[in-house]
Amino acid sequence: MALPHVRYTAQPQLSRFTLERARYWAPSAAAWTVFTGLTAFLLITDVPLIKRDVMSKIPFYRDYWKYDPPS
Repeated sequence: MALPHVRYTAQPQLSRFTLERARYWAPSAAAWTVFTGLTAFLLITDVPLIKRDVMSKIPFYRDYWKYDPPS
């Protein structure tokens, strides 16, 4: 009777962070990334360059974000 041959291989890792553990952290990392991006975007919406070059290009909100500097 032959015993099954088991071959153990090491998982690729980066500082004890393996792909198997990454799937548990991925939803949390994605949520924090979206939260951070939206927060940064809301903080910079008052910058005239962002209003003129980014916000005024959104199709349905073009007139709402239109920047008219005071004279």
